[in-house]
Amino acid sequence: MIQQLFKVILGGILAGIALFLLPFLLIKLLIIFLLMGMIFRLFGWRRHRWHHHHHHHRSFYGMDPQKKYAYAQRWRNMSEEERKQFVQKMETELFSSHTNTSTNTGI
Repeated sequence: MIQQLFKVILGGILAGIALFLLPFLLIKLLIIFLLMGMIFRLFGWRRHRWHHHHHHHRSFYGMDPQKKYAYAQRWRNMSEEERKQFVQKMETELFSSHTNTSTNTGI
C-alpha cells in the first residue's frame, strides 16, 4: 500500500515537472525552427524563389518583346473618342470608392 502511494506521488511529481517544463521546451523548439527558417531564407530560398519567379513570369521583366509595349501600342492605336471613354472608365472604376466615401462623410 505504501509502495502504491509512492508510485502515485512520484507519477504526480513527474507529470507536474513535465507540464511545467513543456512550455519552455516548446519555446526553444519554436525559436530553433524560426532561426533555421531565417537561415534558409537568407542563403538559399531567396535565390530559388527569384529564379522560379524570373523564369515563369518573363513578360513582367521585359523578356517577351511582343508583350513589352502592348499597352502602349493599344493606347497609340486608340482614337480620341476611345481614349476619352477609356480614361472615364478607369476614373470611375479606380476612384469611385474614394469619391463616394468622401461625399457620404461630408468631407
